[in-house]
Amino acid sequence: MGARVAAERIEDHGMKMQGRADVVSARALAPLPKLLALAAPYMHQESVLLLLKGQDFVHEHAEASKAWDYDVVTIPSVTNPGGQVAAIRKLRRKRA
Repeated sequence: MGARVAAERIEDHGMKMQGRADVVSARALAPLPKLLALAAPYMHQESVLLLLKGQDFVHEHAEASKAWDYDVVTIPSVTNPGGQVAAIRKLRRKRA
């Protein structure tokens, strides 16, 4: 089994991999609530979303939690003292 990499902006990608991405990653793209909305169509139950986030992640997480449920693990960035890597799994939109 091989890997398929789509090295392009998610807005330009279309839905070629809808529901089939094992890993989705982003860096300096958008606040967390928008990132979750962009990534969700590509993810399945076992997918992971890897994000490089800055010092505002705590606030972004609080805002995103209003509309989304997910499991998150954060790891301090080795290149940015205020940044962190967020690994998000089990992404699902909250019911209204």
